Amino acid sequence: MLAQGRVVPPRGLVLLTIACMMRIPQTPPMLSRLYLVVSTTLILFIAGCATEQVMTGKFHLADGQTLEMDFVNGVPPAAKNDEIEINSAGFFANPATKNLIFAFKFREKKEREVKSVKVEDVTDPQSKLLVEDNKPELDAAHDWKGVSKFVTVDDPYVKWIMYIDNTVRVFKFTIVTKDDRQFVMYQAASFPPFYKEMVRRSLGMKS
Repeated sequence: MLAQGRVVPPRGLVLLTIACMMRIPQTPPMLSRLYLVVSTTLILFIAGCATEQVMTGKFHLADGQTLEMDFVNGVPPAAKNDEIEINSAGFFANPATKNLIFAFKFREKKEREVKSVKVEDVTDPQSKLLVEDNKPELDAAHDWKGVSKFVTVDDPYVKWIMYIDNTVRVFKFTIVTKDDRQFVMYQAASFPPFYKEMVRRSLGMKS
């Protein structure tokens, strides 16, 4: 899936992670106390690496689109334009319920009201609807945050958490503003083996 590597000079201290501290709204008290780092990469690169490896990934998506992007040391780029910037897309485990929750965040830069938000995983031939928010609320910074319903670990959709290699998923954001402008944006997220193993252990799953 990844090819065409090239080496570029190091840039000292480099943070190639897109993360946010999120307090998950409208959840049971136990979950509402969890402050979660939801990242599109889950990897932090620090000075000391001699090179950066850039590779190109090409994805044929469930909606018929073909997406091509560069990954720097396995990190996908942030999806953004002049109006919208995707800040995070990822998942975490809830050991209490033995389930997974997907969490997403974007910023609307022009301070327009947003009418609806839909987030789907379009990596596989069959897309998976994760969030559909028809009454989205943006905070003071004009950020939207959304979480999925619980996804059970025996759901065939998440069979990839058992894969021992790196997993890349592509999430499709469909954002409609109050003036009926529609933005369709694709955000890739890379989940390394160590993170998936941590999730499996926290859920008591056998690797």
